[in-house]
Amino acid sequence: MLKQKISLAVMVNSQGQILLSQRKKGLHFEGLWEFPGGKLLPGESFKQALRREIEEELNFTLGECKKLIDFNYSYPDRELHFQVFIVPVESVVIQHAENQSIRWIEKSQLKALDLPDANEVICNALLMPDLYMIADHEIFGDKIVAVVEKQLQCGVCIVQYRVTDEYFSEQCIEIGRQLKTLCNKHSATLVLNSDWQLWQSIQPHGVHIKSCDLPKYQDFQKQIPFQALSAACHNEHDVEWINRLAINSAIVGSVHPTQTHPQGATMGWVGFSRLCQKINKPVYAIGGCKPTDVDTSQVYGGQGIAAIRGFLN
Repeated sequence: MLKQKISLAVMVNSQGQILLSQRKKGLHFEGLWEFPGGKLLPGESFKQALRREIEEELNFTLGECKKLIDFNYSYPDRELHFQVFIVPVESVVIQHAENQSIRWIEKSQLKALDLPDANEVICNALLMPDLYMIADHEIFGDKIVAVVEKQLQCGVCIVQYRVTDEYFSEQCIEIGRQLKTLCNKHSATLVLNSDWQLWQSIQPHGVHIKSCDLPKYQDFQKQIPFQALSAACHNEHDVEWINRLAINSAIVGSVHPTQTHPQGATMGWVGFSRLCQKINKPVYAIGGCKPTDVDTSQVYGGQGIAAIRGFLN
């Protein structure tokens, strides 16, 4: 089946609100809310199609824009390839040329609206930050709570607490609960990466799935009360599982050598990009990455970076 190419705009005003329009009766997904944009015509690039579509629909001239996410999505009757761009909007009045209903909404309202299923990927990309901190129990040691608190004060809003089997103890549960309290205080998200037995004890906001556990998660995802906010991805086999499962984002690597695995296999930014193109979720680069690498990750198709020691410097 030939993939239909769609270019969409996430139009953001100075208050941080996002523009949506409502599909007309008689159209596919009639009555649902959608992001402005549309299908590519023969010979058009994604940006050219977006420029034409929003000029026709909204009488708005496309200026500065930045790619948010590129992904594929399968409906029972069609295969779609989306590119989605962030489009800043200055204080101008926007009206739909075809009298479709439009509205400006807060990001926090997105998931409460009726949107086409493929838009869940776009919503996840909008709601996920570009920095993903991993607080490893072994590496951070006694400093873990203090380091996490400092990063939360600096604006980090997603923290993964990672505990391997050999470091499991009652202290880990107490630390996890302290991190959950800190994240609540700073309106941040705590993701737990540990044996599943710890999930109930710490009650995180979500969990991280190891790549080796992806097949197992397929069997248990409907029975556990925690959303999988991320999963590890190292190869195309992992990509297949991540695309199939209810997982919000992928952490892909290792991009560069790390202190933990200095001789381990790496994929570089080109290899990272190749996997990004196959993943239908927001993607974070991991492995020797630092917060200053966010722009590079985004150039190669990522949402941002995930790091451990990168947050210790």
